[in-house]
Amino acid sequence: MAVVAVVAYGNPLRGDDGAAWGVAERLEARADGCVVLTLHQLTPEVALVVSQADGVVFVDAAEGPVPGHVGSGEISPATTAGPLSHHVRPEVVLALAHRLYGARPRAALVTITGATFAVGGELSSRVQQALPEAERAVRRLVRDWSLGALSEGAAFDPPRTPS
Repeated sequence: MAVVAVVAYGNPLRGDDGAAWGVAERLEARADGCVVLTLHQLTPEVALVVSQADGVVFVDAAEGPVPGHVGSGEISPATTAGPLSHHVRPEVVLALAHRLYGARPRAALVTITGATFAVGGELSSRVQQALPEAERAVRRLVRDWSLGALSEGAAFDPPRTPS
């Protein structure tokens, strides 16, 4: 079975920037098939965790015109890392995992567009309403990647029937 890491990051004291933390809480409530890591920001050290996973789903808030919009897509390692600073993009973490540890896990980014990033610990109503959709997007990736890791003809132990 594939090991999939979910790396949720953002500042829960800056309004909707804490959206990823909301998704992480929902995932941890039913921890099945993934390891959840919740951070304030991505740092180069996250490359070690990423290097030990078969897949990694980054979850973050985004800015954009439609608050509550959930976006999802696979991402690749950055070709140029640039200078390391206090703000590291997921693509840079992937590049570091490859450069330092030789790892190339599958990777995706799930985002929720925020309405407000002002100081405060509450998510906007639009983002709160989007949390279930973002959770489903993460779970879909975890499920698809986990099932894709099974060799053809492999059997579940114990056997499971589709519902």
